[in-house]
Amino acid sequence: MQCKPLSDQYSGFNPGQLRSVDDPTQCVTSGFTATQDKNAPVQYVPDKHAPITLQPCASEDNDILQRQWMSYFGDDRCPPFIDYHGHKSNPYFGRVVENQDHSLTFSLNNGRGQKDYLRLSDTDVPYKCSA
Repeated sequence: MQCKPLSDQYSGFNPGQLRSVDDPTQCVTSGFTATQDKNAPVQYVPDKHAPITLQPCASEDNDILQRQWMSYFGDDRCPPFIDYHGHKSNPYFGRVVENQDHSLTFSLNNGRGQKDYLRLSDTDVPYKCSA
């Protein structure tokens, strides 16, 4: 995880970019950004089915960095899992769901259990920053 936020718009629990082990210049990137005003439905740009991809890691505060900003939950979970968070005003998206074209996208946490969360594949991978 790249952990140092580039502005005060970012927060989260153990936040940062999730980088590829094979190519640390590539980051897990949500296909959408999402905002939610109080008591209003979530607004997705471009839409809630936009797939998760690996993209070059953003190094400046922009839309790409917002789509790459994750929170890591691992201290008391085995294996650890990742939420897509974006800006601190955005909702947390912890579930991963399959689209009709078999691509994957993030989905809002909804309390249905943890079988479809984005998880690290190796339980021995510790949380560490590469700032």
